[in-house]
Amino acid sequence: MMEDNRRESPRVQLERNVMLSGGYMSPQFSQTRDISAEGAFVELGENNLVFGTMVEMALSVQDDEGNTVYKIPAKVARVTDNGVGIQFDGLDVDAYSVILGLLYAA
Repeated sequence: MMEDNRRESPRVQLERNVMLSGGYMSPQFSQTRDISAEGAFVELGENNLVFGTMVEMALSVQDDEGNTVYKIPAKVARVTDNGVGIQFDGLDVDAYSVILGLLYAA
């Protein structure tokens, strides 16, 4: 049986602390479970997000200047009992570079 996987880029298991906000949800600290160049799964537990909701994932990355926070716009693509799958939407060049760096470092 073939697995239904619509991603065009491979996902990598990556537990990373992030803050997710959007919809009617207050900003919430959470953790990614996996990430790809196109999106991530964020563990949230119970939440009120629905398919298509625009969200923002804040990701802190240590660099030469200390910590830089990247605010990554995304759209909810999947909702489960454990969290949400988000699809990145309109990444700028710097945020895209950071995501690729995380993928290749994992």
